[in-house]
Amino acid sequence: LYEEFEDAELKSYFRNELEKTNEEYAGTIGEYREGLLIFEVMNNNIWKKAKKDTIGLQEFYELKKENYRWQERVDVALVSATSQKIAARVQDMFKNKMTAEAIKAKLFEEEITLIVTNDTLEIDSTILPEKFIAKKGVSEIYRDENSYVVANVKEVLVPSIKDFEDVKGRVTTDYQNLLEKNWMQRLRSSHNIDVNKKTLKKIIKELKS
Repeated sequence: LYEEFEDAELKSYFRNELEKTNEEYAGTIGEYREGLLIFEVMNNNIWKKAKKDTIGLQEFYELKKENYRWQERVDVALVSATSQKIAARVQDMFKNKMTAEAIKAKLFEEEITLIVTNDTLEIDSTILPEKFIAKKGVSEIYRDENSYVVANVKEVLVPSIKDFEDVKGRVTTDYQNLLEKNWMQRLRSSHNIDVNKKTLKKIIKELKS
């Protein structure tokens, strides 16, 4: 029993003294502590602040909202078929005012499977077929790899500024970057930075080796 106690105490002692006796371990622990410290400082001064500062975030958006714009978009129903013949039927059904869902249900009765997409898409969206023309109404038949696609464009939307809620994540990131930039500038202006050139050369030499 005493030997077990002695063994446990020795292990505990060496764990506590390891940072003093093992240079590599001490370096790893130091980097870990510094990383946690930097994270805490950045979190308090930038990340958390940006999320909580709803007024500042909204003001930043208003100031920079020209940077958050939609391209030309289409409110469109797309139907993808496995043959040009089926796509031609879809085209006729669209022209007869049938919805994409109604077309899919009708042809499903004939055991014909279609892929339907209803969405508002920017003109360069990969969902749209190649060489797509943004024009209101029923489109031509587009060949898209192994499919034939017909589009029913309900509306063509001109380029516009995105609503704040649509780009909140991106605005938050940009606002954080601004806060970080301003914070770093304040630190530089309020602190004198002295570089030990001898140590710097030594570090550069070690990194190159």
